[in-house]
Amino acid sequence: MRFAAEVPAPIGVVMPADHPLRAHRAIRFGDAAGFPFLAHAGPLPRSADIDPDFARFRAGMRPRLVSISIQALKLAIRLGMGIAFFTRLGFLDEIERGEVAWRPFDSAAINALRIGLLVPVSRPPSAPARQLAARMVTELERLKAA
Repeated sequence: MRFAAEVPAPIGVVMPADHPLRAHRAIRFGDAAGFPFLAHAGPLPRSADIDPDFARFRAGMRPRLVSISIQALKLAIRLGMGIAFFTRLGFLDEIERGEVAWRPFDSAAINALRIGLLVPVSRPPSAPARQLAARMVTELERLKAA
């Protein structure tokens, strides 16, 4: 397998646009611990456990709100109900509109997280798979520029 394209996708803090943590360039776990936490009902990607300190920190947080709906969490963040931990890629429009802010965690391991498209090197893809891969590579490159 090889990466046809990849883009940085660290987990960071999503917060209301006027949140005090916005003044930080990077967020230490202890800084985030003092604020209400909004959680997605599903687990974080397994790769998030790459930093054992983050795994312990996240496990110790008691959410104010848990939802399976990312839209509900986006609204709760905008309403100032708390902060959440996501990659910025899911919030690009809201960040651009100034509705929320995103800051990375102060963790080299978490900031090294990436998402991408893996393709096999040992066999050629079918024509539909090549078309889909080309579209996905274009979108990943667009995200990289955002």
